[in-house]
Amino acid sequence: MTFDENFVENLNKNLKKRPFFEFYDYIQRFLPLLKDSIRNQRMQPVEHAKIEMSTREIIDVVLLFYKDFDKELYNKLNDTLMENSFVYKTDSPTRSHLSKNFFDEHKDELEGKSTIFQYSEPTQDGGVNAVGVISFDEKNYREINLNPRNNINSLVVIAHEFAHALAQRVQEFKVMKADVACEIESLFIEHVVVDYFKNIGILTEINYKNSLTQQKNNYLSCAYSILDENKIAQHLKYPVTKNSLENFEKKFQDRPDYEKVMDIVRHLAEPRADFEGMRKFRYVVGGVVATELYKDFKKDKENTVKKYKEFLNKNAELTLEEAAQFLLGNNYIKRIQSACVSGLNKNL
Repeated sequence: MTFDENFVENLNKNLKKRPFFEFYDYIQRFLPLLKDSIRNQRMQPVEHAKIEMSTREIIDVVLLFYKDFDKELYNKLNDTLMENSFVYKTDSPTRSHLSKNFFDEHKDELEGKSTIFQYSEPTQDGGVNAVGVISFDEKNYREINLNPRNNINSLVVIAHEFAHALAQRVQEFKVMKADVACEIESLFIEHVVVDYFKNIGILTEINYKNSLTQQKNNYLSCAYSILDENKIAQHLKYPVTKNSLENFEKKFQDRPDYEKVMDIVRHLAEPRADFEGMRKFRYVVGGVVATELYKDFKKDKENTVKKYKEFLNKNAELTLEEAAQFLLGNNYIKRIQSACVSGLNKNL
């Protein structure tokens, strides 16, 4: 691989912007548990059953789940989707978040609105499914962007996104104190909704097992991305030089993961580099906490739902440790350690 000065400059610029090395220094204490949680596991192929449903029909089925899960959350979600909401159907799946062009084109229609709900009909590949907050002309909007695939797992995906829509950061336009904790609410709902759809007959036994396998695959994929990026963080220092990159490549050239690691290095120097490991750490953290919370739900639904609702109302104000302690109790560290050491796959 050739490392010219332009490559080195771009890589350093991206590594500083994130910041990459500081993040991996911070998570070193979590990595032994992460490795334990995926011990002896492999990703498995999944083929989800196709569905002949419109996006609106998928949404209606998901809303049925929320209505049975908790009436208060259902009403809040229904209000978020419809009250003061600009609903916009696109002709094809969107591949990115809302752009300046979108706001320019729909400026008059957005007057007085607090939610932008954009969606497309299901397709084989789908597009972006995301919920968050977006600002334009000094005004905040809730952004709900749904572009599902035409398979049954889209029910789980949309249930996941709707949990984000109920969280404090979206409801109140608040910046999260700990962005790394932002997936807990949605990964918990994934556990609940999969069992719910099985119990009411929407998911067959095969579809149900595929959904559980998908959850495991998602977790493993995130864990692999973190561990791969960590290899780079542990063998390079900032600022990176042409010489240090060449030495780095020599260390890996005879290893079986050489191509994969060098592909990541190459990607990290691109203008719009996606630092996957850094981004996906929130799914790993959320996956462990959510799995433990789901154990509580199966033992005591009423009190767990009550606690979950309280969490949604204040989670933007909590650190990761505070969020885990609130949801799992004062012994949260022991619970998380035990879950990881026993192998998280046993708990999914």
